[in-house]
This record gives sequence, structure tokens and C-alpha cells, in this order.
Amino acid sequence: MTSRLAPLVPILSDLRLRVRVTDACRALAVTSRATLSRELERRQLPPFRLLKNWYHVCVMVEAAEKGASLCEVALHRGEYPAACYRLVKSTTGRSWTEVRAKGSVWVKRYALQAWEPYTRLHVIE
Repeated sequence: MTSRLAPLVPILSDLRLRVRVTDACRALAVTSRATLSRELERRQLPPFRLLKNWYHVCVMVEAAEKGASLCEVALHRGEYPAACYRLVKSTTGRSWTEVRAKGSVWVKRYALQAWEPYTRLHVIE
């Protein structure tokens, strides 16, 4: 999974919630959203928005495990803390408190389960 995600890591690692599809297109040297969608599908990755949201949640949980609060992480990156809390809730379906208690290993495992429909090989008949 990491090798398929590698070209997007520099753009996602910015941790800004406002990372746009056009930024991802530039990172992968593709010209349009449709081409980006096909490229992600070819790499057996989920759609960009889902990928971006799970990446941000994983990074925030890892920062919390190092002692930072979600509020501190958000403010350090110039984000609104409430937007980060909503992102966690909308992505995982769970509160920040619950996600933080479960830890980054759980978040990564849960993300891979959410990505499973996109990572299956498509059999052409």
C-alpha cells in the first residue's frame, strides 16, 4: 500500500485539509481529475478525497500519540480545530476521544478496511 501511495505522500504530508485535487494532479503529473481518478484506480487506491481524509486522520492520531492535542496540531498547521474534529468524525464515524484511545495501529487497520473495495483487482471477463 505504501508504494502505491508514495507519489502522493509529499502533497498529503502538508496536513492541510484544503489540499485540492489539482494539487494531487500536479504531484502525479496528470492533467485532469478524470485522469487522476483513473491513475488512483490503476494503483488500486481509493478516490482522492477518501485517501486524503484517512491520511490526515492517521497523521493526527500519530501526533496525538507523541503528546500533541488535536487542537495543537490544527493550530500549528493553520487549521480550525473544529474542522479537524469534524474530519475525524466524518471519516471514521467515531469521536476524536474514541479514535485517539484506539491508537494509530487501529486507525491504519480501519482505513485499510475502508479502502478494501478499491484495492481489489478487477477481473475483466
